[in-house]
Amino acid sequence: MPDQNRPTCPITGRPLPDGHTIHPSLAAEVHDQANRIAAIIPETMKHTPPTHTSGARTQPTSRPPANLTRLQTLQTLTQQLYENARQQLHEATHREAPTTWHQITRALHKNARQITQTPNAPETHPQTTRLLNQIEHTLKPTPTPYRISMCTNCGETMPTNPHTTTHTCPLCGSAFNINQGRELLLNTAYNHALLTAEQAALILNELGYKTTPAQIRQWKHRGKLQPARLNPTRYIASHITQLAKLDKRHTRIDMLDA
Repeated sequence: MPDQNRPTCPITGRPLPDGHTIHPSLAAEVHDQANRIAAIIPETMKHTPPTHTSGARTQPTSRPPANLTRLQTLQTLTQQLYENARQQLHEATHREAPTTWHQITRALHKNARQITQTPNAPETHPQTTRLLNQIEHTLKPTPTPYRISMCTNCGETMPTNPHTTTHTCPLCGSAFNINQGRELLLNTAYNHALLTAEQAALILNELGYKTTPAQIRQWKHRGKLQPARLNPTRYIASHITQLAKLDKRHTRIDMLDA
């Protein structure tokens, strides 16, 4: 019969063997953390601003980094990860922790099981995972901005460059004005397209109506908004606009069947 008084792991909830502060099965995660560190650190180094070395002095170039905030975030997170990993190793080995990343990752692999017995492991182990997740998220490339528009000749929708005024349709080859195409797209979606609550909220916010998907569904549940006849999860944006204008009056609108 298991000992009911045996402490449990704060991470896994499993009973702890004597001397452990987190379950020894989490040693596998320590190995995984070491592998992630080995992959992440070279990537963070690529974002260090270039320097010119002259004698004993190192001066930054006059050209600032492309994204200073991103660089500062990476530097802060990397420093926290460095200190956190060294703390775990110092507590696990009772010796001075290694100072280079290569030595740190090797030591994490070597002492993974001992780390599960350190007094601060319930805090430092999850923190290492959080820091790795934050660094990986920060390293993700910024998505290329674009604006959705519609070809004014054939009606095809497509992403367009937000910094240009015209775009060539890949389907019919016509060059069209992006803003005119967006107006056509919004008008079509506004009056005719069957939209989900999320899509309708996006269209209405584009037109200046502060409407959320939750609010749209609430109107439906209260009987104020009739969804499309053949699909109860679809709506017409122009119908929702009428409710957005009259919401404070709580007036039921005679909605047209979609």
